[in-house]
Amino acid sequence: MLRNGDELRGNSGAIYKVQKRLKEGGMGVIWLAKSSKGFHVILKSPKLNGENDDIKIEKIHIENDFLSNLSHPNIVGYIDTIHHNYYEKRFIIIVMQYIEGERVKEMYWGHPASENEAMLIIVPILNAISYLHSLNIIHRDIKPENILMDGNKPVLIDFGAVRSGYKEAELVIGTPGWAAPEQLNGSAPSPQSDIYSIGALLFYMMTGKEPKTYLLEDGRLTVDPISLNRKMPRKMSEVVKKCLDVNPSFRFLTVTEIRDYLIAGENIDGVYSGVPRIIICGEVVPLVMDSYTIARDRTQGGTGLSNIEILEPGPIFYISRGPPSSGYLHLQKIGYEWFAIDINTGNGIFVLENNQWTRLEKNNPRRLNDGNQICFGYNTTQGPYMPFIYKKY
Repeated sequence: MLRNGDELRGNSGAIYKVQKRLKEGGMGVIWLAKSSKGFHVILKSPKLNGENDDIKIEKIHIENDFLSNLSHPNIVGYIDTIHHNYYEKRFIIIVMQYIEGERVKEMYWGHPASENEAMLIIVPILNAISYLHSLNIIHRDIKPENILMDGNKPVLIDFGAVRSGYKEAELVIGTPGWAAPEQLNGSAPSPQSDIYSIGALLFYMMTGKEPKTYLLEDGRLTVDPISLNRKMPRKMSEVVKKCLDVNPSFRFLTVTEIRDYLIAGENIDGVYSGVPRIIICGEVVPLVMDSYTIARDRTQGGTGLSNIEILEPGPIFYISRGPPSSGYLHLQKIGYEWFAIDINTGNGIFVLENNQWTRLEKNNPRRLNDGNQICFGYNTTQGPYMPFIYKKY
């Protein structure tokens, strides 16, 4: 599809000369190229071989849309988009930052990191993932192989698996040993799935061993990580164990909680422990009023009248303008308990209990239990739509 020496023009007007193919996967191909502006870049093209080519072209368009809207020092930089033709196929090629440094996978294989080394990598990566979660984006492929060192700066790469709502760059199950159990069984990917992968990443860095060997089939950890590295700080071992809990609602609830505990080590359960709250879009919302309404942002079909509005992808907004006219989730406090009520939503409100998503009856309050996951629509193929967690304790 591309050959060494090919020259391609990007939307910016820059010319990219293909130098060599670096890597080939099931859906895409990675190339090294030289920009007419004098620096090397990475090109990512769909792998067109006659098998599901249209799907591969669609997926790389979606990945390009995601990556071109991201800007963070610890996320691989988007540079340009190339529109290209191959026989009768028209598609795009993503132009990305080229990073020469080592992968974290090679750096710590058999050689555990010191606490200081680990913190210099994990904290910036946590910041990057927190940024993604604030935009309603789940990475879904966090692992040592996907973190490169740009000098002393860790950079998260490979956005071929990202998801926001039902929009995803690639339908992914996950990499065993790194992906959360709910990803592998296809039930409920959420920001908590990334948090499980963070635990697996930290396990690897602090032990020099892949976690898969020490996980049961259901994802449970069978060993205290500190037993594999007696120099590991106790708080790091505790972070690993909490992240790797098979129940998403028993893990850290936000990436910020992980970062704060690693830095300060004050409260492993977070500053809101004991306060009824929901965790939505990577943010903790304490339930301090007696009722809340949650709906889509006005620009995406909502009314613009909810207490909490959700964008896909995008941040949440705290707007108190009164209840929307139709189609929203209502959270209501009755006595000391919180209830979820479906007020005329089109796709339904679902609650996860006993590993099963159950649709609420319209206008019929459903009492919430600690750790319940709630979503704004459920599809047996695509899973839950925009799930979030209710925590009572």
